[in-house]
Order: sequence, then C-alpha cells, then structure tokens
Amino acid sequence: RGRAHPLRLYSIASASMNQPQIALCVKRVTWNDPQGQLQRGIASNFLCDLEVGDKVHLCGPLGKHFVFDQADTPWDIMVGAGTGVAPFMARIHEILQLDRQSQKKLWCIFGFRSQELVLYKEELKLLREKYGGRLRIDYVLSREQTNLDGSRMYCGDFVAQHPEIIQRVIQDQSA
Repeated sequence: RGRAHPLRLYSIASASMNQPQIALCVKRVTWNDPQGQLQRGIASNFLCDLEVGDKVHLCGPLGKHFVFDQADTPWDIMVGAGTGVAPFMARIHEILQLDRQSQKKLWCIFGFRSQELVLYKEELKLLREKYGGRLRIDYVLSREQTNLDGSRMYCGDFVAQHPEIIQRVIQDQSA
C-alpha cells in the first residue's frame, strides 16, 4: 500500500550455544476478509516461506531484554502461551543440556488453544523422557479445558487452581 512495513519483533527460541544460526517460533497468519478472500500476514508468511540459503536483514535486540536470572536455584517455573513459549525453549535447553551437573528442576505451564496447536510437543516429550523428573510440563488448553467457573481455562486459571505453585515460590527464597 505504498508504506514501509512496521518492524516485527520475535523471540529467539534456540539456546545461545555460539551457533551461527538462530531458531524463531513463527505462527503463520492467515484470515478471510469480509469478502471471503484469503489474506496472508506479511511478516509471518515471508518468514515461513523462506528457503534454505535465502538472505534476510535483521536488527536487534530492541526493547527490554528477556534475561533469565542465572542464579543457582533448585527449580524454575515458566508460564507462557502460544509463540510466547519460544524463549522458554531456549532456557529449557540451556538448563537441561548445558548444565548437566545441575539438578535444577523446571516446571513449564504452557497455554494453547487446543492439543493440535501445542508447539514443540515432540521435542518436549523427548526432553521429558531423557531428563525424567527434572522437567514437568502442564498444557493449558483454552478450547478444551474449563476452569472452576466453567469458562475457558487459561494459564492464570491453572496457576490459581494449583496453589502449590505459588506456595513453592513463597516458601523457597531461592526459587
């Protein structure tokens, strides 16, 4: 339409292992306009349609950095939904794979609309199998689960219905 496209920001989903590549979690955006014509999101479709070897221009980091505390804590709780789980994937890999001496445990509460939309499902399954009790994952499925009021279940509802999550944080100063 003759205007420059606004900048799109994405979280990096790969661990920082000094590799010459990065992983992004991108949801392809499409919708039908009022006339029933299929419309495609500009940035998500551009990224999803890239071929190996294509060049892209990047900039960043911008805004506030999403930095995890590197303190030696016994466990971390991570709560995220949709593509917002991307930076947690990097963190999970860093803790489980790079910090093999640690016995840190991770509790991930990931929200999605339905089971079929769960991102990283197979990867997380393999990590759970490999690292046993160090990785707990609860999926909150807003279109398939209901909260105590019978409304759609969201991550906040899940946390409210599982007070042991908050109790751990309150009781354990190192969490």
